[in-house]
Amino acid sequence: MPDRRDNHPSDGTPISKIGVVASVASRMNRWLAISAGAVIAGIAILIVTNVLLRYFTGKAIIGAEEIVQVAMVPVIFLAIGYCGQIGGHISVDIFESVFPSWFWRVVSPIVRIAGAVAFGAMCFQAIRSGAMAGEL
Repeated sequence: MPDRRDNHPSDGTPISKIGVVASVASRMNRWLAISAGAVIAGIAILIVTNVLLRYFTGKAIIGAEEIVQVAMVPVIFLAIGYCGQIGGHISVDIFESVFPSWFWRVVSPIVRIAGAVAFGAMCFQAIRSGAMAGEL
């Protein structure tokens, strides 16, 4: 009879503590990703409801756009662990099948450089705005 302190499963093979932690983390990541999906579903329901209300009554849900923007933060942070676990990355690949592969080899570096320039400009503006706020 195996000693219960050794943490043996029913087949008698020992389970390492790292394996247990990895298993728990994997389950947590899965549930967090499912939660992110639930938040996205809520966002979709809010958007559809807001559009229908605007179309049929001419009145919108006050603050719906802001709620959608704020709700995207937990979506990203809830799903990022699962994304890392499966070795994924976040990208928008709507046009991937439309254009040939050589096109993406040419365009991808250009898009990355443009993104870096835009990010640099945003950092510059943030620093400038912070300096101006400090002068008030």
